[in-house]
Parts: sequence; C-alpha cells; structure tokens
Amino acid sequence: DDEGLSLDELRAKLDTVQSLEVEHKLNERNAVDLVRKLQLKGLVDVVYTLDGREYVTHAHLQREIADEVDFSNGRVHLLDLSPVLNVDAAHIEKDAGRLLQDRSDLHLVGGEVIADFYLDSVAEEVRELLQESGKLVLADVARRFHLPLGFLVEALKGRMGHVNGTLAGGGVFTKAPLPRRQR
Repeated sequence: DDEGLSLDELRAKLDTVQSLEVEHKLNERNAVDLVRKLQLKGLVDVVYTLDGREYVTHAHLQREIADEVDFSNGRVHLLDLSPVLNVDAAHIEKDAGRLLQDRSDLHLVGGEVIADFYLDSVAEEVRELLQESGKLVLADVARRFHLPLGFLVEALKGRMGHVNGTLAGGGVFTKAPLPRRQR
C-alpha cells in the first residue's frame, strides 16, 4: 500500500519501477511475425514500405497521397509518389484509385492526380489570357497546361462563368467586346 508514503518516497519508487527491465518485451522480429500472422489470417491489410522497415495501412497511404496532391498545388504524377512515400508504385496506384472513388474533387488523368482547386487555377489563368487576347485556341491551352483536350474542355465548361468567356469551335472567346484597334 502506497497511501502512507511521502512525495519523495513515491518519486523514488517511481524511479525504481521505471528503471526495471521488462521481462516480456515485444522485439522487432516478434512484431514482424505478429503482423505477418495477422495478415495471413486476413485480420489486417497493410502495405510494406520499399525499405521494409515500416508498414502502412491503405487508409494511411490514401491520406498521404491526398496530402501530396495538396502539397504539390493540386497536381502530382503517381510515379513521383513512390520515392516520396517509400511505397511501391503498384500500391500507390491502387490506393489512389480508392481515394478517387471517395473524393469527387480529385481526378486521375494520364497517371496524374489532379484536384479541382488546380483546375480552378487553370481557369483563372485562362481568364487572364482571355482578357489580354480576346480569344484562345483550346488546343494551345491544353498544350500549355499539359492536359488532354477533352479533359480541359470538360473542366472549363463548369468554370466558364468565372472565365467570363464562351466555348465555341475549338476556342474560348471573351464575352466582352474587344476595343477596336487604331490604325
């Protein structure tokens, strides 16, 4: 019973207990064996890192992929994630697919995960370019942003109010009349 002990005696007892060696310790090898057995029984599904030193769950990997998309200003190639996340590209591709099923603001285009906020910035830049020139050729815009033309058109359709333009005949045209050029 420790109720009658002074504060100093309790501190000394705590120091003694903390300095004792633990008889039953789970070492790294035992932990690895335990995870393998849990995996074989289907009780846990983890992904091994490339260096084999860690495991991550699929949910954790999906959060890391989403974080990298945010960190990369809304656009990241899946192949670039393997060395960054220390996970095989096949696992990244699989979990990116799962992530995209849950997140309607993310799109997989040509091996890249692209966020809606990146597409908003593309629309903003298109708006600025349109104000300067009055018209843009969509194929040129697609090349400028390294996006497939069909995907770019679909992305811009929902953002034309912000762009202040009209999509027609393979181009984007300003809604405002252009000033006449003086000759």
